[in-house]
Amino acid sequence: MSKGGDVMVRKAGRRTRRSDAARIRAVGSDAWRNYLRRAQQTLRAMQRSAADGDWAAVAAIAPTCAIAAADAVVARVAGVVARDGDHAAAVELLLAHGSELEGVRRAAQHLRRLLERKTVAQYGEGPVTASMARDMLTHAERLLAWAERQLKGP
Repeated sequence: MSKGGDVMVRKAGRRTRRSDAARIRAVGSDAWRNYLRRAQQTLRAMQRSAADGDWAAVAAIAPTCAIAAADAVVARVAGVVARDGDHAAAVELLLAHGSELEGVRRAAQHLRRLLERKTVAQYGEGPVTASMARDMLTHAERLLAWAERQLKGP
């Protein structure tokens, strides 16, 4: 079975990856700036949506913001990002390549929390509550603030 360019193998009812190398892709030396800009723009869109009480929009955008923030850090320190659609790899890459960065575990927690809610927020049949959306906004804000601190300087 193929998904997003990765070759997947079904084994004992669960999916396993043939190669960790197939889960990542190299990016250019300035790509991190584009990921950071994407995270900043999506955060502003979330904040505007929250001000308007558009909770479904806030919740739908939050994972995109978080993934872009994490990708910015990993792209800067390692020159790689997770392949499109492999969101679990984004957490793993952040922890692996950001292991020397202060606060990386908490940042990964914010990302993981948002990814856990991604499917419900974007595709769930029930309404997105203000409480859920505010919580997702908070996680995205904290992750992006951490990423911006890591990306300051040369």
